[in-house]
Amino acid sequence: MTETGDRADRRRRLGWAGLIVLILGWFLLPQIVGLFVFDLDDMDDGYATVRSTIASDLGMDVGGILILALVVWRLGWWRLVWYEARRVRPWVAVVPVSLLVYCVLVTDYGQLAEVPGSLVVVFGLAMVSTAVSEELLFRGVALQTMRDRYREGWAVFWSCFLFGAIHLVNAVVVGGAALGQVLIAFVSGYLLYLCLRVGRGLWLPIVVHAAIDFAQFSSGVGYAEPPLSDALAYEALLLLVLGGVLLAGRRRISPRGPADPTAVAGADEISPG
Repeated sequence: MTETGDRADRRRRLGWAGLIVLILGWFLLPQIVGLFVFDLDDMDDGYATVRSTIASDLGMDVGGILILALVVWRLGWWRLVWYEARRVRPWVAVVPVSLLVYCVLVTDYGQLAEVPGSLVVVFGLAMVSTAVSEELLFRGVALQTMRDRYREGWAVFWSCFLFGAIHLVNAVVVGGAALGQVLIAFVSGYLLYLCLRVGRGLWLPIVVHAAIDFAQFSSGVGYAEPPLSDALAYEALLLLVLGGVLLAGRRRISPRGPADPTAVAGADEISPG
């Protein structure tokens, strides 16, 4: 067996049960701590003020990042989750480019100009922290956990499934409409996975994810009850178009030849998807 294969066999792995416990802890523990640190009114007021933005979003995300950082450190997975060995063909860059153009077009610049600059800055930090937390979990830890057990296609499916499933918590607020959000999150998860491969690392899905959230929620900055926005409908339309393009070119996503087997320990054990 090669030295790379030996390192892959020796490194720590995470099972399904451990991953589910991690997801629950990542979601619940910051919420519980927040109940003792912030007022309930602040946690319910969304992006109305700097304090409510910290209470309802930024503080929770920082807590989630700390939990994930501890787990990744204990597993010894830092390079594994931040660097991506599997390449895609150049044309797949249409995915992050299209998503970023969408973000530029749907951001509510007028609303952002109406609120204090400090609120815009904290709101932006909240969107970045959300992206770091969710991408580190789903395109990082969850994807690698699935790669240790399944071929690439199934690994991607399960990581996207988990990403979509976590959005079911929105049913508490929006009821049955959350099912549509789950489907959009599932498809978005696959597009963010492609961003991972385009950028050869976790940095690009973090940038794209943060930009999408910033654009979609920008119209609600300064409101405790955000107004209705067309951004989600436009995103659904874009996902439909990108889905058609990717479906037509599905056999031309991955380049010929194996992934870089020396980039990440164990990468040569899984054929590229």
